[in-house]
Amino acid sequence: DRSIWSPSSSSNYGISSVHVAAPGTNIYSCRPPREEVWSDDLEGGFNWTTGGANDFWGLTTEASRSSSHSITDRPDEDYLPNTQSYARTPAIDLSSNSGAVLTFWFKGSSQSGDYFYVQASDDGVNFDEITLVIGEYQSIYWSGTQSTFAPAVADLGAYDGADSF
Repeated sequence: DRSIWSPSSSSNYGISSVHVAAPGTNIYSCRPPREEVWSDDLEGGFNWTTGGANDFWGLTTEASRSSSHSITDRPDEDYLPNTQSYARTPAIDLSSNSGAVLTFWFKGSSQSGDYFYVQASDDGVNFDEITLVIGEYQSIYWSGTQSTFAPAVADLGAYDGADSF
């Protein structure tokens, strides 16, 4: 069942069934138990760094998943044309962690040719795009409409051991 099995991007499988399966990536039973090293329910305010063109990031109570707030690139309005902005978490210490993943709930809409993506850095200067999985969708960039909140995951294993992520 593909709903409980997340194949590696290099895996082959049938349209409706899996005949043989072997470990790929992010096999949780092969890793130490997950430990939450940082979370933000946004109830204490918005303490992220933002910037870029048309930087209007903030909190909204219009839509949220697990608390009364969520972060949005333009509270109460659609984003503006030519927006290229970012919202960055405070630095996170992963020096004693391995198997890091980013998990969050995602809901949004983009215009044709516009994208949402996750970037990661261990020096705050050089950023890499991270493969993002939202529901059944997997790519570096997300574009389109996700009308209900869907679980999202980004594998941050390349940053295991970073003292400032």
